[in-house]
This record gives sequence, C-alpha cells and structure tokens, in this order.
Amino acid sequence: MVARLLFPVRSAAQALPVLFLGALLACSGATEPSRSAEVLGTIAGFQKDDPNLEVPETAQRGVPFTVAVTTYGNSCVSKVRTQVVQESARATITPYDKREGKICQDILIPLRHEATLQFPEAGVARVIVNGLEQPSGRTITVERTIRVQ
Repeated sequence: MVARLLFPVRSAAQALPVLFLGALLACSGATEPSRSAEVLGTIAGFQKDDPNLEVPETAQRGVPFTVAVTTYGNSCVSKVRTQVVQESARATITPYDKREGKICQDILIPLRHEATLQFPEAGVARVIVNGLEQPSGRTITVERTIRVQ
C-alpha cells in the first residue's frame, strides 16, 4: 500500500512542514488545559435562598458541632474538600469542587460540604464562608455569627 499526500511534494525538505503540521494536529488534544481541576465552590446564583449555609445560632464552649455549605455544579462537578482555618472565635470555611469531563449533563447538582468546628471560649464567634457567585464568577464572602455559651 502506498500513501499519497494531498499536496505534491518533490523533496524531503518540502515534506517536513507537512509532516510537522500533521503531527501537531494529531497531538492537539494533549496540549489542551486539563479538564480535571480543583476550583473554588459555587455557593450562590442558582437558588432563591443562596447561599445555603447551615450554621447553628448557638454552640457550647469546647463542644464540636457541624456546619454545612452547599455548592452547585453539573454532572462534571464533584466535591473535593472543605478547607477550615480556625483562629479562636473565627472560622473560615472554603469549599472546593472538581470539574472533570468534556461532555456534561446540564443539570443542577447540589454538593454538601461539611466542617466540624469547636470554639474554646464563650462569647460571639464568626463563621466565614468563601465561594463563587454565578453567573458573574466573582468570589464572595458570607458571614454568620454564633453565640457560644
């Protein structure tokens, strides 16, 4: 079997650019950015009551309790992790999701991120949640206060 080129080539030097172009096109998928990336979770822009945070009004000093934040995605988005940074009477929660795949079902999927907090002192404590708002794509910060007894 003899391969025929679409463009007539008279020498090897003329064939090199054609071969290079073919190799480049064949490998173009390898140069695309990864579709599997950890991203800041989207916490607002899809539901009337967004952001959906579950934070108790009161907590007992020194007793662990759970808070939750809902992020949103489609069939290509999954929950990865929930980062918690706590300093005395302040806790900052940042949910991260992962986007994978090229063909996604465009259905809204809520993803529940939970974090366990514990405040050592009585008084007022702050819970701060970072996330994205859609469709703007801007980062937002939401704050709730808890009375620690």
